[in-house]
Amino acid sequence: MLNQFFKLPVTATPDLKSRPDGSVMDDLATKYYSNDGTRKALSYFAEYERIIGDRRNEPLRILELGVFSGASMLIWRDYTPNATIIGLDSAKVPPAAIAGERRIHFISGLQDDPAALDAALRAAGGPLDLVVDDCSHIARITKRSFNHLFPHVRPGGHYVIEDIGTSFLTGVFDDGQDFREPPMVDANPAITDFPSHTNGLVGVVKQLIDHVQRDVATRSHKVLPIEKVTIITNMAVIQKTA
Repeated sequence: MLNQFFKLPVTATPDLKSRPDGSVMDDLATKYYSNDGTRKALSYFAEYERIIGDRRNEPLRILELGVFSGASMLIWRDYTPNATIIGLDSAKVPPAAIAGERRIHFISGLQDDPAALDAALRAAGGPLDLVVDDCSHIARITKRSFNHLFPHVRPGGHYVIEDIGTSFLTGVFDDGQDFREPPMVDANPAITDFPSHTNGLVGVVKQLIDHVQRDVATRSHKVLPIEKVTIITNMAVIQKTA
């Protein structure tokens, strides 16, 4: 997360009571993140607590693209005590923080490499409950990962694209473009086109919105079984149709 830019025995953890305000996961973040600017924002944790908090003691399958220090893996480990957690990263070896963890599986590879993604799916051992893309932040790469993995998300599961605000960073990511304020009032009464930002991850999210509306627009079935797309600051949450 670029915050500076915006089968084991079932275990219960009653001491970590889920409050969907992000505070439980944020407390864990304080424990595991160093002061390197990669800590996820509180709003991210609030959204994760909202979508999986009621199920966190279940044997979930969670895949995160992008591992870095391993702090996020440890948060998932503690917050979901019976989950299988998979982290995929281009690093050759896992970070020391997660080496030897029984429920954390590290896959070395690029996030759009089908072989690496298939290895992650095998490690999961079944449909994914949650996918978190906190990796390249480049739209074309993110889209390839989504297209490969979304069919393997369980019905009702979630696919999260973090840091969509990187779309507004010219010169940092090769598909970024400076933010341009869209007009709030359009003077021309005949206007039919409302241009806005289409670069980077924001552009990919807008394409997903088109997919959601396909059956209305074309009278044909949706290509992707998307129930809804929720957009919060710097994050898009795609829920699969149940």
